[in-house]
Amino acid sequence: MCGITGLWLRSGQALDRHRFDAFVDSLAHRGPDGRGTWFDANETLGLGHRRLAILDPRPVSDQPMADSHGRYVVVFNGEIYNFIELRDELSGLGHTFHTDCDTEVLLAAYRQWGEECQFRFNGMWAFAIWDAKERSLFLSRDRFGVKPLHYFWDGKVFAFASEMKAFLKMQGYCYRLDEGALAQALADYTALEGTERCLFLGVSRLIGGHNLRISRQGAPIVRRWWRTLDHLPEIPARHAERVEQFRSLLIDATSLRLRSDVTLGTALSGGLDSSSILACGFEADRQNRSLRRPASWRTALIADFEGTSQDETRHAVAMSEHVGAQSRIVKIDPREAMDHLDDIVFSLEEIYDIPAALWLTLPRHAKGRDRGIHGWPWRGRTSGRVSPLSGDRLPRRHSPWRPDAGPQPLENSPAHARPDGTVSTLVRIRFSLQGSIRAGSSISPGRQASFAAEMVLRWCLA
Repeated sequence: MCGITGLWLRSGQALDRHRFDAFVDSLAHRGPDGRGTWFDANETLGLGHRRLAILDPRPVSDQPMADSHGRYVVVFNGEIYNFIELRDELSGLGHTFHTDCDTEVLLAAYRQWGEECQFRFNGMWAFAIWDAKERSLFLSRDRFGVKPLHYFWDGKVFAFASEMKAFLKMQGYCYRLDEGALAQALADYTALEGTERCLFLGVSRLIGGHNLRISRQGAPIVRRWWRTLDHLPEIPARHAERVEQFRSLLIDATSLRLRSDVTLGTALSGGLDSSSILACGFEADRQNRSLRRPASWRTALIADFEGTSQDETRHAVAMSEHVGAQSRIVKIDPREAMDHLDDIVFSLEEIYDIPAALWLTLPRHAKGRDRGIHGWPWRGRTSGRVSPLSGDRLPRRHSPWRPDAGPQPLENSPAHARPDGTVSTLVRIRFSLQGSIRAGSSISPGRQASFAAEMVLRWCLA
């Protein structure tokens, strides 16, 4: 992951470069391999980037990156998996390339096709492109919102960043908590997921499958560019054909994600989802599908919760040995997690009930496959979130795992049920408030949220 920031003072006031540097470097944890800034001629607009170098780690691929004509400048977080194929197509259309990274391909694609380039990208991204000729800024987020992107607009100042907490360092932003949003999140941690609403007043989330454009006059215009229901593939009639189509797509998706110029690893739990990703990686290698993969990608990163019901090391190692991967076991010590509790809670940024884990450099893991292969049958709650298919609010329902539904995978027990789990202060507060609300507490949810906000934020932001 990388970190991107941008600030545009449309009043004509010059940027404070020292404060802008602080804004950019608040995301240093997202990009330890490099940093860069770019300012327009009037110094009223600045773009910043913290880089995690995956493709073409040479300095020539650093960001912000301008096109050869100097009209467009981009900051980009994510990966365009099909950049090799797109580069070949763009080369045939007359574009020349001086790097071997996907950022330059993204920039050339935007120059060639404009906003339509989004439909050609196979990947995950959050990017911003400044058009010096039109004096407009274009932001885009991938189809399902894998990469985060937040923005701020008060009528005079527009800013964006990969994380909410970056705005605490932004010139012109006065921090205030949205207590209503906090109350919602404490009662149901999924309530804000897939919505524009954030815990900080004035800060909005650019929803997955949406883009934003702001020009020299007027407010930002947010537009939905992707609706999955408009792009459904033809499904084979026979079950065997559907299975083969799914298998082929999964292998192809895995092979694209093996493109890297640095060491890769697969986070392996031993469950169905992560095991399928590891197996597909080796199958893609056997079929010689993976162009541009590093020599050392056959590593399985395994978390060892020794002595607990969550210890799946035996299953994970068996899977690793089955495909011929090298197992790298990381023992998880709850006491070590407690030592980093402040960092964990601050990094989570949202109120959530899944405890953080310690992982190594750039794992290719199976997040998202849980839903595709039903590796987490107890997760049936939609809680009124936005459907990634239609964009409509989903009805509230809860279909928890039942004993008669078959054995539950060890990896899938709820986080708060783990006897050895480290539950963050935010989660403890959420459960406490949720319990008092359900019990009919005389303290209103709003006042409870205010109390929680004061306690949590004093603790986190001290």
